Amino acid sequence: IAANNQFQWNKNSQIAETTQRFSQGQVVDTTSTSIVDINYGLTATLDWSNFTVSFDPNAPPNGFLFNIGQATSDVSAILYIDGISGETNQSPAFITSINRPSTWLIPLQKVIIFFEQDIQAGTMTTTIPDSSVVIDLTDDKTQTWEYTSSGQWNNIQ
Repeated sequence: IAANNQFQWNKNSQIAETTQRFSQGQVVDTTSTSIVDINYGLTATLDWSNFTVSFDPNAPPNGFLFNIGQATSDVSAILYIDGISGETNQSPAFITSINRPSTWLIPLQKVIIFFEQDIQAGTMTTTIPDSSVVIDLTDDKTQTWEYTSSGQWNNIQ
């Protein structure tokens, strides 16, 4: 990580499905999933391993509705957010197991920064170290933070 890092949030999102269940410490398997673009207020429906995205009045205006449609096996939703750290990438930002016909997914506009040995993008975790830094991008969509030689994070706007 660089000394100065810019973090930004935008609404460019993608969604995918996987039959992999959430499991602490495991890496999301993205090799067998098709990733589709989705915007706030839309519904992604999984129907026999095909994804469709459409307008749905029941979808939350600040998130997405994920329908498992005719899926016959357990599925999980994988959410990708473009623009974190100013990069367009295909690293999962969120995964959740779906155990009902439809689920609202409402992204929190926050980035959590932490250092962990032997971890990679897409690792499933529910435990965040106490030394982590939470960067809230709800009101200020672009922020620059400095990581100092003493191991501290400072917002340098």
